[in-house]
Amino acid sequence: MKKLNELEVGTKKELNVLVTGLEERMTKNNRPYVVFQVTDGETVADVRKWDATVAEYESYKDTVVNMDIRTSVYNNNRSYDTDMVLPTPLPASDFVRKVPEDIQMMMASIMNRVKQIEATELREMLIAILMDYKQPLMYWAAAKSMHHSLYGGLLYHMYRMGKNADLQCELYPMLNRDLLICGVYLHDIGKLMELDTSIMGSAEYTLTGSLLGHLYLGMNMLEDYALRFKLPEELKLQLLHMIASHHGKQEYGAIVVPKTLEAEMLHFLDMIDSKMYAMEDALTSMGEDQNSTLVKSINTTIYRF
Repeated sequence: MKKLNELEVGTKKELNVLVTGLEERMTKNNRPYVVFQVTDGETVADVRKWDATVAEYESYKDTVVNMDIRTSVYNNNRSYDTDMVLPTPLPASDFVRKVPEDIQMMMASIMNRVKQIEATELREMLIAILMDYKQPLMYWAAAKSMHHSLYGGLLYHMYRMGKNADLQCELYPMLNRDLLICGVYLHDIGKLMELDTSIMGSAEYTLTGSLLGHLYLGMNMLEDYALRFKLPEELKLQLLHMIASHHGKQEYGAIVVPKTLEAEMLHFLDMIDSKMYAMEDALTSMGEDQNSTLVKSINTTIYRF
């Protein structure tokens, strides 16, 4: 069966896809329509259904549906819409989009890096956090629709950042590796409370997450574990600062800007992996007839040669 990125512009084709999210919007004429976030298991797309409301289709989330998808081009980007959305008995597990690395391998790699942390309190605290939340970490998404918004996305983000962190510590020996590795694995830990991720890898914001955000929630978790493991006040303060500042700028959601070597490097590592993933994901979902596409999450048009 064809994939979304194999559909030809100007054609209409029936396709089975997994609905991972729905959003209701309004046209300029104030008429409602639904945007279905769908995946074929490899690529992702937004498919519009005109004159429709979310209330009609909200039960279809995490369900495989059959759509007659029209493919067109709008502003040099592929655009999809449908007149038909019918549920199918096909198992959703066959259409779940997962990270390209093995989950168990990534967890083992992360734990191996943690065990190399020299400061006993930091090492034991981080091991406890990762073990306490091991089950959700195996499938949790890192976002609803931005970077790493798929099954295992949060763990994949942590895994790649951890590998890069070790490289940067070799290049910049003034970095405190213990702190940086802890920051890498804890900077987004609050997303375990900010998001509610289904076993299919699709995520929605919790009420707590919407009101408080993952920076505060992660800092609050750290405070609890720091007390339990008697983390020295100075180490705790540095880690709290890294979580609070990892978005880099306050206009990007940071509570404060990075003010230590490790906080600045954590921000760069996070930015590199999130942007590279967004671009990789966009390239994967591009149509075979496209040579460029807009990456919405970073508002950049990228090109394929």
